Amino acid sequence: MLFDDSGNRNGLVPFRGDRPQLPLPGDREDRLAQSRRRHPRGSPVRLVVAGRLSAATAGEPWQTQALVKRITGQLYSLTPGGEPGNDDLGALSSWYVWAALGLYPQTPGVPMLVLGTPQFPGELIHGAYGQLTIVASGAGDRYVRGLTVNGRPSQRTYIAVNGTRELDFTLSKTPDTSWGAAAGDAPPSFGLCLPLQPSSCFGRIGKISRRR
Repeated sequence: MLFDDSGNRNGLVPFRGDRPQLPLPGDREDRLAQSRRRHPRGSPVRLVVAGRLSAATAGEPWQTQALVKRITGQLYSLTPGGEPGNDDLGALSSWYVWAALGLYPQTPGVPMLVLGTPQFPGELIHGAYGQLTIVASGAGDRYVRGLTVNGRPSQRTYIAVNGTRELDFTLSKTPDTSWGAAAGDAPPSFGLCLPLQPSSCFGRIGKISRRR
């Protein structure tokens, strides 16, 4: 675990070298392209880590937004073999759907979604907790400049699905390095939950469910 909610949220940035632009997951872009040609059905690249944990939780959500846009634009295509590797049980295709929606279920079993950049001007999701409406002004741009959650301005890079009914994004072609960058804007850490003891996580889940 590289960071937690006790203040060590910047641990991941030095770990990855504080690069001004994150590379595509798996390896350098040229090596990934060569690998795709040689092994078109190889193992899936590590999109989960690259797409959500790398920068959003470390206080640089704009880096995550840029990286996810690059992944969906460069590694996916409407061609035979248009996915970056073996689509094990739909892992790669489902990741693309989440990325296009601008959402991601970062922590399994927790009613929380990490926010990205929606690719559609309007979305309507019928989920277990009810209907979620997403509106994105400037859809097609890669950066989040502003957000309202249930009509209230928000800087948080995540939402509780059991209390969120409407997301209204304002997107931009240029990064807003201040949006979602504060320590309190990052998704909570669940790294302190005890193995085989889900009850140790209940307090944290409760905190999320009360936030709006």
